[in-house]
Amino acid sequence: MPQKLKDWGLLFLAAIVYLAGLQLDVMDVDSAQYASISREMAESGHYLHVFQRGSDYLDKPPLLFWAAATSFKLFGVHNWSFKLIPFIFAVISLLATYRIGRILYDAKTGRIASMILGTCQAYFLFTLDLRTDTLLTACSTIAIWQIMEFLYGENRRFNLISGFVFIGLAMVAKGPLGLMVPMLALGSHFLINRNWQDIFRKEWIGGLFITSLVLAPMVWGLYTQFDLHPEKAVMMPGPDGKQPRSDISGVHFYFWEQSFGRITGDNVWKDGSGPFFFVHTFLWAFMPWALLAIAAFFWKLHREIKSLLHSSKAEFLTLGGFLIPFLVLSTSQFKLPHYIFPLFPFAALFTAQMLREVLEGDKLWSKRGIYFASLLTLLAVFLLSLVLLFYVFPISGPATYIFPLLAVFSLVLLLRESPLKAIVRSLSLGAIAVNLVMNTHFYPLLLNYQMGSQMADKALALGARPDNTAFLNSFSFSFDFYMKAAIPIIGAATELGNEIRFVVTDAEGLNELKKSGREIVEKEELMTYPITNLSVDFLSPETRPKALKAAYLVELGPPSK
Repeated sequence: MPQKLKDWGLLFLAAIVYLAGLQLDVMDVDSAQYASISREMAESGHYLHVFQRGSDYLDKPPLLFWAAATSFKLFGVHNWSFKLIPFIFAVISLLATYRIGRILYDAKTGRIASMILGTCQAYFLFTLDLRTDTLLTACSTIAIWQIMEFLYGENRRFNLISGFVFIGLAMVAKGPLGLMVPMLALGSHFLINRNWQDIFRKEWIGGLFITSLVLAPMVWGLYTQFDLHPEKAVMMPGPDGKQPRSDISGVHFYFWEQSFGRITGDNVWKDGSGPFFFVHTFLWAFMPWALLAIAAFFWKLHREIKSLLHSSKAEFLTLGGFLIPFLVLSTSQFKLPHYIFPLFPFAALFTAQMLREVLEGDKLWSKRGIYFASLLTLLAVFLLSLVLLFYVFPISGPATYIFPLLAVFSLVLLLRESPLKAIVRSLSLGAIAVNLVMNTHFYPLLLNYQMGSQMADKALALGARPDNTAFLNSFSFSFDFYMKAAIPIIGAATELGNEIRFVVTDAEGLNELKKSGREIVEKEELMTYPITNLSVDFLSPETRPKALKAAYLVELGPPSK
């Protein structure tokens, strides 16, 4: 079989693992929140104005909501339909990465870059715990591909239009960062090489006009929903919970406060993550390629500086696209791991370039270093996986044999193939093997501890409906999503209406209900944990019971007369 077919075959296997993630329940908090907003949008038909549980919502741009609401309209409300369009965009971004690599280097390097990106941990998470960054990463990568095709390809007008359309979509996905990533990548490359004709092309003016047209529906929606109504008291999230804010400009919030405001201090979100937060984030999120990517970064930096000294020409697109946004994001006063995921296509590209040049070169010591880093990575990944799959949630059945066989095969590839094939295929297959079992074993068991989705299953089985169910001392977006409605929240048992028959609550709320005078017909107990914030206490079977918190679904009898 030709080498390129084997490479694309590995990406096909990775896509199968992605598909397994599409079927899993949406996860609290963010993914379930976005799914609930999208369901509400599809039901109401209000696409320009975004609402959450009937109230004005301003925290995130609307592209993910538009995509998911459209999918819900077409296919119904399901786990997979919520994730479907972002999944398709993520797959297209792998093609875009290949095409960028082909333009910058050659087809083989582009193919390797696509394999690296498609098998890094972040891409497996993209379709599992869906965030707005999935669409941001995909759209910004596709935009760079199209603009490069405009500069160096044949279909100039189409590629120019398409590139700036996707810049607009990237901005509708996550704000100004959607413009910043392509601009810094392409702009730094032009500046380093003094490509003044590319910097001052008149076509960029038309391109920005196209981007403005893409942004127009969102901006109009923000303006009419918020700027025209300064009297609105909008509940805005912050470190101390949601607080009402009036006289708020949706347009200003979108273009400044939610993005640059996190650097200047205008945004109230702050944490103590420190300037090196994204360094250790990169180490796990870009696994199993992280060690090679770090080596590739310094190799690339040295190589391009050397090129500038000798020929005044360098390929700085990948370095600029990765390093400058990385440094800018590191200055933010609030950081989350997925903020740097849009930079991973650049890391994949310069890592692929290094692997090709070093492993197909004659420097034996460099090859040995890459082999050692790869072997160390495989052993670390497999060791961690064994802990998760045989200790945290012990595995059984056919998967007991599939994972070790794939792991051994990955190591055999590392030792038997030619250097470049060995590294790329063994690490790719290792990542696929680990995430296959994670998506079919670990995460399904982990989701058993998610209060919202599990409690919704129990509630629906007992006949609960949105009009006879309420939260007391408890809340979950995933419960809303699977109940297909915004379930009311009551502050005390005394606020129970006659129509309320089912209550989702905690231990304190259960005691309130016992004292309320309403008969408790049935009580379902569920031991829960916030599964997106894993801790050592939860992961250890011995200490897990102490980390769990009881949640209750209470069925009440009719109120006494």
